[in-house]
Amino acid sequence: MDDERSLRTTSLAWLKMKGYAGDGAADGKEAVTLYREAMDSDRRYDAVVLDLTVPAGMGGQEAFQELLRIDPQVLGIVTSGFPSDPVMAEFKAHGFSAALAKPFRLQELTDTLEGLLKHET
Repeated sequence: MDDERSLRTTSLAWLKMKGYAGDGAADGKEAVTLYREAMDSDRRYDAVVLDLTVPAGMGGQEAFQELLRIDPQVLGIVTSGFPSDPVMAEFKAHGFSAALAKPFRLQELTDTLEGLLKHET
């Protein structure tokens, strides 16, 4: 989930090239809706990537709290261009499994995702 369409598109294309499937959301409300729909159709997401700050909508922290209510096992990666934000600095205290400071390389996204999924299996 990111309000920057180009980042969503590029990240999803990269992840698809690496063998992953995913959906993109422009804000937290859309991300929560997609997650609920996936859960209802027995298509649980392995992890979510959420931008912390979304100027025109629900941000990553609020969205992640909603996702935790839906699925307490959800793995969350928080991203932000503000690395000194308290949520980024203490991401585990906020329920997230990992944090990526923007701008990040796409390989960093893959490495973080693979690390989380490997740890969970």
